[in-house]
Amino acid sequence: MNNDNEDIFDYEIERVVLGCILSDEEAISKTYELMLHAEDFYTLAHQRIFSAIMEADSGGNIPEVNIVIEILRKRGQLEETDGEVYIRFLPGACCAEANLDYYIRTLKEYSLRRNILKIAGEMKCGVSNRVDPQEILEKVQCALFDLDANATLFSYSRAGEVLMRTIDDIDNAIKKKTLICGITSGFSFVDWATGGFRASEYIVILGNHNIKFLALSMINHIVFKQKIPSVYFSLETPDIDLMKVMLAQETGIDSKRLNTGFLSAKELRRLLHSAGKISEAPLYIVDKQDMGISDIFTLSVKLKASHNIGIIFIDYMDLIHSDSTSINKSIKHIARALHIPIVVLHRLDPNVNPDDRELFNTGVLSEIKRNADTVMVLTRKILTRKNNAKIKLRMEKNRHGRLLGTMEIDYKPSCLKFFDESLEPAYPKDAFDYNERGEEHYEKGDYDSAIDDFNEAIRLDPTCAGIYINRGNAYQKKDLYDLAINDFNEAIRLAPEKAFAYSSRGAAYRKWGKKELAIQDLEKALSIDPDDELAKKEMEELKG
Repeated sequence: MNNDNEDIFDYEIERVVLGCILSDEEAISKTYELMLHAEDFYTLAHQRIFSAIMEADSGGNIPEVNIVIEILRKRGQLEETDGEVYIRFLPGACCAEANLDYYIRTLKEYSLRRNILKIAGEMKCGVSNRVDPQEILEKVQCALFDLDANATLFSYSRAGEVLMRTIDDIDNAIKKKTLICGITSGFSFVDWATGGFRASEYIVILGNHNIKFLALSMINHIVFKQKIPSVYFSLETPDIDLMKVMLAQETGIDSKRLNTGFLSAKELRRLLHSAGKISEAPLYIVDKQDMGISDIFTLSVKLKASHNIGIIFIDYMDLIHSDSTSINKSIKHIARALHIPIVVLHRLDPNVNPDDRELFNTGVLSEIKRNADTVMVLTRKILTRKNNAKIKLRMEKNRHGRLLGTMEIDYKPSCLKFFDESLEPAYPKDAFDYNERGEEHYEKGDYDSAIDDFNEAIRLDPTCAGIYINRGNAYQKKDLYDLAINDFNEAIRLAPEKAFAYSSRGAAYRKWGKKELAIQDLEKALSIDPDDELAKKEMEELKG
């Protein structure tokens, strides 16, 4: 045996575990519960014996001594296990059933220590042989992830500790006074069915390419409405293309015209406004192809520590590289380890009918449904209604069991946006919209309607100097100069470096007959911006 490993294995504990399993047919369940593998045993003989035990159990047989010996004989491995006599004596080494849990956990800890030493040795060897450091790091990250995914399954807590966390969770739910305790998606059917996307949950959305637009619509709601830091792993689409979709969804501008750049002045203003909003959003986009599950885990840990991310989106599942047997189990591990929900997109074959419930009986979809907490299917049935469409979303699996079924969600193809009309207000929806509509009323000469919209815009955003100037101009048209001056004063307070605030107040003073005050403001405006057209025009009026 390797001397480096003498202190990180226990021969007797391995014998005790095997003895318990061979002497008590109920003990095999513990090996599944605690995820014991043949590789967790140090000696080759014990690895062979455990492997034969598992083969017997998987074949529907009770793993008793004679069956195990026969399996090893057929494999030609009996001599590698120190022979038939050794195996027959193993049941005599068994422990009390109550202690088996402890012995298996101890055996797993020894295995974990050996694997850590192995990784360290490989890393040292790579450095000595001048292997590319990035290659070494990627291999180490992958190995550590596999160890972590296995190791975290064996932590345990006293019932009292779990109870305290449970009481805190119930207390938070009582304070919220809502059935929706998790992160809301922006779609009432989804939120009521699931109670929101909750910590440690693994959610899968299946469908055609439209699922990407559905996911981005959810992110729009999560980062803008709830201000929750979010991560989007894009394994296919470049980050610039993703951002164009987000801009189209937020502005309502046709995505094709956004790509070609043929925008009106009004659309350009809306684009710049939305760009400012998105730039401040707590959203982090990872644009990288060929990512492995360990890469996603490592970067997610960093983002959780540095930005306290609250949810992760990944597209697409089939583009994730993994050496592990189940990507689904690995993703679920990441969700549990970080204690945040993870939403993964999975593309269905174009030839597959998403309404066929038999799809989930075999293959990848069967594994997804077995492991995921929530599974949603976006169907291809589209019912066109004016400029919008209705697309069906089916709740295929809901671990919380509140609601299964199908809903129709609204989709606007021109801007690639999914939305819920029952939750999302029609236009106008924010200060920019009200200000924009107020400007339209102003241009038509409907100053009362313009003032109403500017009032609402200011209520929603009292920090925008431009809205005060617009309302001040509308007051001027109604000869309400005192109200106009008050608005221009506020605009100057908010933006003292802007020439248009002074030129607007100067124009109001001129029309109000206060020439000296008008000249002061217009000269101030021209000192800031000599090309201010309004200031130059008003000065000419004063001179004339």
